[in-house]
Amino acid sequence: MCHASASISRNVRDDLLSIATRHNHDPEAIDLDVLFLRNAIGKRAVDSTTTTPSLRSLYNSEIIKHPHAAINYTFLQTQSRAKRIRQSRRPQLPRDIHELL
Repeated sequence: MCHASASISRNVRDDLLSIATRHNHDPEAIDLDVLFLRNAIGKRAVDSTTTTPSLRSLYNSEIIKHPHAAINYTFLQTQSRAKRIRQSRRPQLPRDIHELL
């Protein structure tokens, strides 16, 4: 277990970061393939010109292009991300009749 800790100075002019305890491990490796796969799926999930009938088909076509990332990025993660992205692009519903008019 890593008990690393640091504190930031409360003085606005200071910008001081004090490290109290250092990490006892190396940083985790960043899987850039997963990042590229997530971005590609996200773009295609909201692209109006995408003719793929289902999210499963979209996922399958993208993992063929990013095979190393498919190990660490599941279809369930794709579903969740696509749902969030699509919902964020929808306009908000009016709260009452006055906002509708």
